[in-house]
Amino acid sequence: MGKVVWEDSALLGLDDTCDFISRDSNFNALRELEKVIATLEKFEINSLLRKYLRDSKRSTKHELVEGNYRNIYEIAFNHTVFIVCVPHGASDLNNSHKN
Repeated sequence: MGKVVWEDSALLGLDDTCDFISRDSNFNALRELEKVIATLEKFEINSLLRKYLRDSKRSTKHELVEGNYRNIYEIAFNHTVFIVCVPHGASDLNNSHKN
């Protein structure tokens, strides 16, 4: 079982995303937030859900794609999952976080 830890930048980014979506629809913003949270709850069951980040061959970061969003994370030796950012799938990750 893994523990999920959100980095401050990931929380701020997710908050910004929800604010942006809610400009058009509060319902859709809540629905997207629920999808992200449901996806990340998978880590509490299996922290070894791994796919290396596609944007960098030398990255230690992994990704789990759900809908339009990419959950970028790192796994510590004790299976703790650190959520780095949750960018839109079309985002340039070089502007979202540093590799």
